Amino acid sequence: MCGEYGYTGSLRSVQRYWRHAYPAPVIRARRRVETPPGAQAQVDWAHFPGIIIAGIPTDLLALHMVLSFSRKQAIVWSPAKDMLAWLAAIRPALPAWAACRRPCASITRRPRSRAGLAPGA
Repeated sequence: MCGEYGYTGSLRSVQRYWRHAYPAPVIRARRRVETPPGAQAQVDWAHFPGIIIAGIPTDLLALHMVLSFSRKQAIVWSPAKDMLAWLAAIRPALPAWAACRRPCASITRRPRSRAGLAPGA
């Protein structure tokens, strides 16, 4: 730098200037979590009250499932929102995820909704 630009300062002063002018990037507060295909899914209930079917107002429930890796979705309609309905709704969703390399490991966990938990759980 001395020969090219005529700079007479020291290397340490250049390093101090560079560190001040171009600080290190800030560490992000959140970290992205990557999961392998078929390892995890998010499962949520959706409630549609008062839907008219054949002239009769009916409360509909849907179990909405999304694979974390591929974001592939499956929606299964259910008449109730309890543990048996949750287990019965997962079975029809599995063929929709046939493209996964391995079966979803986390679907055997209990749902977050308190309505889906068996008494004493």
